[in-house]
Amino acid sequence: MTGDIEALREHSFMAHYELDIDILKAAHHGSMTSSTSDFIKHITPKEVFIPAHRMNQFNHPSDSVINRFESLNLEIHRLDLEGTVRVRYFFGEKQKKSFNP
Repeated sequence: MTGDIEALREHSFMAHYELDIDILKAAHHGSMTSSTSDFIKHITPKEVFIPAHRMNQFNHPSDSVINRFESLNLEIHRLDLEGTVRVRYFFGEKQKKSFNP
């Protein structure tokens, strides 16, 4: 959970932590001020969830961020398009379900 961190905080994070994660909640609703290529490559997620509201005034998520995630072959879940997504693990099996926005 990255909250609303921006590039400067991502670089600070990389200097102090080595993590290999599976799922990333994109920072700042997919804003172009976050989710730098260096940060994404550092934490190596397989999936990313972008929590943005439909038709928001800031036009989140940013096309450049979406393109960045796509170029790294991440499975992208845009909550503005998919709605709520529930992920749970049951006896080692991953189960995903979407609820319309």
